[in-house]
Amino acid sequence: MRVCGLGLKQVEAIVRFWQEKLRLNDWEIKVELADPRPSPDSLAENEYEANLLTSKIRIGTDHDSIEDLVDSIIHECLHLLLPHVPPDSQTAEMLIVEQAIARIAPVLAELYLSDLLRGCPRSTKRSGASSPSSGRRKTASSKRSGSLKSARGK
Repeated sequence: MRVCGLGLKQVEAIVRFWQEKLRLNDWEIKVELADPRPSPDSLAENEYEANLLTSKIRIGTDHDSIEDLVDSIIHECLHLLLPHVPPDSQTAEMLIVEQAIARIAPVLAELYLSDLLRGCPRSTKRSGASSPSSGRRKTASSKRSGSLKSARGK
């Protein structure tokens, strides 16, 4: 299975890059490619257990572009920085988190891809730990429409 011409190992490498950049090295993140997409209205989703620091990111194979793919990966990794916020809730806190992630992820994706195109990958030799909280969470990335949904849809 492939997404935007990339195989699972290549997608995992992008996830590992962002895992390290976001200092999520203490998380065990598994990656799956999903065809069909994880759910009708999402291109990617993240099911995680914050107290165990485990995450499974499912990425739909029908992303339109590498930019959207990288955006989805970053979006789902950013949720692991705030694992105490229940992604399925429609609370004001979750809506604010989704808005922030929806604004940050595409900017980081653009910077990442521009560095790759220039052939200048940035160093990833920092370490750090994220703050775990308890509970099982499931998130889904929303398309860059400014939507407050927690689904990365087309």
